[in-house]
Order: sequence, then C-alpha cells, then structure tokens
Amino acid sequence: LTQKAAKLSRKAAGNVQSDFGRSAKRLLEVVPGVVVTSLSARRSLPLEPGLFECIIVDEASQCDIASAIPLILRAKRLVVIGDPKQLRHISSIAEVTEQKIASDQKATNLLGRYSYRTKSLYDCAAEALEAHGGTPFFLEEHYRSHPEIIEFSNRVYYQRRLVLRTEFDADVEQAIFWHDVPAKMEGSRGSLVNKKEADTVGSLVRKIVSSQTLIELHIA
Repeated sequence: LTQKAAKLSRKAAGNVQSDFGRSAKRLLEVVPGVVVTSLSARRSLPLEPGLFECIIVDEASQCDIASAIPLILRAKRLVVIGDPKQLRHISSIAEVTEQKIASDQKATNLLGRYSYRTKSLYDCAAEALEAHGGTPFFLEEHYRSHPEIIEFSNRVYYQRRLVLRTEFDADVEQAIFWHDVPAKMEGSRGSLVNKKEADTVGSLVRKIVSSQTLIELHIA
C-alpha cells in the first residue's frame, strides 16, 4: 500500500497511508509481536512515535545507525543485542565523502560517535550506556556450534568466557564427512569446472548406493 501511495496524488496517497496505519494498529491489538528487518519496517509499520512498548534489535553490530532511527522512533523502550566481535555493516561511503558531508552539515564533531562508516547501532548503544556508568550485559551461554568449532573463537576472541551448552551425542554415527580433493579449477569463463572433485563425488555416491545400508536413499 505504501508503495502504491507513492504513485498517487497527494490526497489519495494520504488516504492510503491513513488506512494502512489504522489496519496496522488493529493488527497490533491481536498480534503481540512483529518481526521485521530494519529496511522492511517502512513498508510494514506506520511511522508513528511510541507505536511499540519495546523494540528489540538483534544483530545490532551489523546494523548501521541511520537504518535504526525509524525503528527507534516507533519504540518507547529499546533493547539492543549484538556482538562487537563480529563484522560490522559494510559501508559503500568513502571516508573522504563522509568527512565532506559532516563538514557541510557542521557535524564533524559527531563523527566520533555516530559515523555511518565505522559505528554500528551496537557501538552507539554500548557507548551511550557506558557514558552513564552502565556496562553491556554479556550473553555467555552458547547453544549453536559444536564445541570443537566454537573453541577457536572462544579462546581467541572471548577469553574463554563462553559457556558451551550445545548438546551433541558422541555415540551417534557421524553423518557429515569432509573429503579433501586437491585439484585445479578448469575454465576461464562462466562456471568453473572441477573434474577431479566431480569424479570423487560420483565415486562416493556409487559406493553409498552399492553398500545398500540406506533404504530409499535420496541424494542431492
């Protein structure tokens, strides 16, 4: 509706936006929570201050500050969750361009805290919290990766602060195997071809099928 409204006259567009806002509010009376991305919110939710009691932004270390402002406007309270050890959002704005924009707007002194290029929403929230004597809460329990996979990150980046809660059964037969096939890629245009790897895959499939250990096997 909001996209259609952009192509209508000002009066008609206003009516569509108004209808959209009323419908969205009725939905919120029934649905206790809404899940959107920072970019899709503009098409999904009315731009109204305090629309939600609380907004939770996950993966905030990968969210730029500008994209989060419309979400924050819609919230009475804000919870920011992120990991400063992960990669930030990727900015296509060159440093010299950002410096010029800030200079033109007489906002150079704000770049230290609100730089679009180098600061994520998590950075901004953490620095604001620390400036008022607070400390970000560290979520120490990890449920996702196998201990042998997360061990490196836990040791190098988290000073072994993670408490591993991933459940796995060492007695269960291994379902995934790594087959290292050293080979060179063929072809310089279009899709590359790795004939040795393809031959190895074919050999493994024939071996699995001929073993008859799997019933109704489907291989993709």
